[in-house]
This record gives sequence, structure tokens and C-alpha cells, in this order.
Amino acid sequence: GTALGLPKPATLYYGVRDADHCAYSERFDLWRSAFNVDVVEVQSQPKPGWTGRVGYVQDALKADGVPVPRNTGVCVCGQKDMFLALKDVLLDAGVFEGRILTNF
Repeated sequence: GTALGLPKPATLYYGVRDADHCAYSERFDLWRSAFNVDVVEVQSQPKPGWTGRVGYVQDALKADGVPVPRNTGVCVCGQKDMFLALKDVLLDAGVFEGRILTNF
């Protein structure tokens, strides 16, 4: 964390259909070690052998919870239905609406 000179921690929930649709996966370890970004990859239709999270990002975030909602900022990029479902999860958790940004 910050004691090691890394930026404040961030979590990236990254939803894809399967590993073939996961851009940048070869960079996840670098993001974790150099930038203090915890990547939570969620696959909705994983191929056999996948041992990570299965489902949708909004469900994964709801299950994980938002540790400090008042200090949380969110940038969402994706389909509108996913954004609306995710926004509900974030608002229910106590994240301020003005801190939820989107790509549309």
C-alpha cells in the first residue's frame, strides 16, 4: 500500500464473457504490484477450467460490499443495463451519486 510508496488502493471490477474477451489480462499483475490496483475479473460465460469469479460485476460488487462508501469514487464503462444495475448497488451501499461516473 501507501507505506511501500504505492498509490492509494483501487479496485477494478472487470467483467467479460470469457478469457478470450479479456483485454489487458497480461497487465493485471503489473497493475497490482506497481499501481496498487486489485483486479476482480468476473466472467459471465467462462470456459471450462476457469476458477475465478462467475456472473456479473454488479453481483460481484454487491457480494463484496463497498468498504468505505463515503470515500468511494466509481468510473463505469460498459452497457447501460449493467451501469443501471451497478448504480443501484452503489447507491444502496451509500456511495454518493455525484461520485459515480459513466461513459455515456
